[in-house]
Amino acid sequence: MLFKSLCFFLLFIINNAFANSEKPDHFDQKTSFILNNYFSNYNLLGHAKYKYLFFDIYDASLVSQEENFNNNNFALILKYNRKITKESVINETINDFKKQRTFNKNEIDKLKNLLDTTFKNIEIDDIFIAIKKDNAAFLYFEGEKVLEIEDQDFINIFFNIWLRKDSQNPDFTKALLDKK
Repeated sequence: MLFKSLCFFLLFIINNAFANSEKPDHFDQKTSFILNNYFSNYNLLGHAKYKYLFFDIYDASLVSQEENFNNNNFALILKYNRKITKESVINETINDFKKQRTFNKNEIDKLKNLLDTTFKNIEIDDIFIAIKKDNAAFLYFEGEKVLEIEDQDFINIFFNIWLRKDSQNPDFTKALLDKK
């Protein structure tokens, strides 16, 4: 009986440890500082782990000042779990943009230039923050603002990478939006 109780207790601790590591209730100091510049307070709406095949790519969190998702005021935080080259991030972003609408060569070239000045090589534990506040977006990488933009077409397509119903991973999107 004692052995069975001890096993149950250990399983309870292990499950809670994994659950707590999966859904952060706080962020590091740099992330909290940035979020506090845009929101008087913020709530964690959802959290999801993005995996591709067997690779754990990043943990994502969606926060908002409101208790429910507001498409005009929110932040998406990505904490990377593996190294990724800048070129890979640019190519994947452009590929996802193309899934949402048709772009001509000139638009793709402009987009590549914009992303080239925005994205960096990614190391394990790097943090990317994308904030949508009213009619603008603010992107941060490792605490540094890398882009401020008011182009609504870009903003909508960019955030739709993660938040549209027909995203690459609908279960991931549902978890972020807390619509399991």
